[in-house]
Amino acid sequence: MTIAEARDAMTDVKRTLAIARDRLDHGAEVDIAPLMPALDRLVETVAALPRETAIALKNELIGLYSELDSFGEELSEAHEALAKQLKGLSAGSRAASAYGRKPGKS
Repeated sequence: MTIAEARDAMTDVKRTLAIARDRLDHGAEVDIAPLMPALDRLVETVAALPRETAIALKNELIGLYSELDSFGEELSEAHEALAKQLKGLSAGSRAASAYGRKPGKS
């Protein structure tokens, strides 16, 4: 493995992450499954590098870790917001059924 292959693998992770982040930003469904093979490839590539070469990637890997961590926080916040919305809808449905009406009907 070469440092160029490791950087290509990092680019794949960043590209996949950018797609997921864009979907999240636009309120679309986010599938993080494609991140796993990209991350696996990156880990395998870096692990196969000589130690001295891998150390040269340290700052880039720390930056990528930070991006992934930030995305994880954004995803958690979006999940919490969705859970609150669903809970509110559920409460509205229960209140409407208590009065014998269908939700959304007057």
